Amino acid sequence: IPFSELPSEDKVIYLEGSPLITSGTHNIKFVVGSKTSVYIDVIDILGSTIAIVLDDRDVFAGTHTRTISIPNVAQGTYFLRMTTYASSTLFAFGMIN
Repeated sequence: IPFSELPSEDKVIYLEGSPLITSGTHNIKFVVGSKTSVYIDVIDILGSTIAIVLDDRDVFAGTHTRTISIPNVAQGTYFLRMTTYASSTLFAFGMIN
């Protein structure tokens, strides 16, 4: 029986095009350690929500890929904030025009 260890931390592990991206659609990969709801939003450096890019209930443990839409915003540093029942983590990226 093949065995793969479940992740111990819920987090975004990949954003297509990062560290510098443009607005539009991008693939992301994230991992969760157990079945949970996953909420991912884009926030600015001050913590203000720019856009909700994923709101998915009943995500099973493991690695997942989704396509998200990053809004057209000013150049600068932004974060994907991933919130699950267990934690909230940040994934930084730079926006270029």
